[in-house]
Amino acid sequence: MVEAAAEVARRAEPGVRVVGSTVAGTAAEVLLRHEASVLIAGSHSGVSGALPGSTALRVAANAECPVVVVRPVVDEPGPAESRGLVVAGVDGSARSEAVIGFAVAEAVRLGC
Repeated sequence: MVEAAAEVARRAEPGVRVVGSTVAGTAAEVLLRHEASVLIAGSHSGVSGALPGSTALRVAANAECPVVVVRPVVDEPGPAESRGLVVAGVDGSARSEAVIGFAVAEAVRLGC
């Protein structure tokens, strides 16, 4: 399973070095152990799909870097005018600048 996932990533972006491995621990524990520029967690659970699952919540609440929670695309909920927007939550702290920078870069990448 790990090698299959790594191969999908390699095909998606051939110029990026991809390494797969099996590591002991919960998904949140393992993700939080890494010194990363960005952590990405998939979400597939929550109350009626409205909230991310426990792994994504733990990672987002405890990471030292920006966290992106990727939800599966079903029927793009919400009004059409909200689709394709990048929303950033900030609190005025020094870390907010990094959040804003990441959000702006993502908006540019998506062509928002």
